[in-house]
Amino acid sequence: MEVAQRRAGILTELPPGFRFMPTDQELVQHYLWKKELSIPVPGKVFQDIDARELYAKPPKSLVTFSSEDREWYFFIYENEDSDDDVRTAKTRVVENGQGFWKSWQEEDDPIYDADGNVIAFKKNLTYFSCRSSKPKKTHWTMQEYRCNKGKSLKRKAGWVLSRMKRGREYTSCF
Repeated sequence: MEVAQRRAGILTELPPGFRFMPTDQELVQHYLWKKELSIPVPGKVFQDIDARELYAKPPKSLVTFSSEDREWYFFIYENEDSDDDVRTAKTRVVENGQGFWKSWQEEDDPIYDADGNVIAFKKNLTYFSCRSSKPKKTHWTMQEYRCNKGKSLKRKAGWVLSRMKRGREYTSCF
């Protein structure tokens, strides 16, 4: 109990202006691996969410805005019932067609450890709103991190770490 209280105290003693800015490698090694192994993750930075819930809502309804937050982190659980098509699709429809997440790359980017071994893969997605007939690119992006499980990359259940970002709104300079 004493260790938990000390950790909580450390998180509240961070200096003003402190930002949580982990690298891809740190996200995988210090957070995603722990989550996969059911080891508690420090801090309250990550929110657990089911894959169905994530893809049922537009991004702005998934996050809580406070001050100038522009990044949010989620652990997405993909269970055995999760559709393989959702996991591997380049486009993921949100909220009955009101928008969609689209991957803008052919293959996921590998993430390497210090020894040059592939430890995970990262997929980059952009959110498009499509309330009209023409989709509109938004300022929302997401990166999904999956552990490298060797040849069993198409696993039936497991955790995915997601970093969702809200960019600046597009404004005219005139």
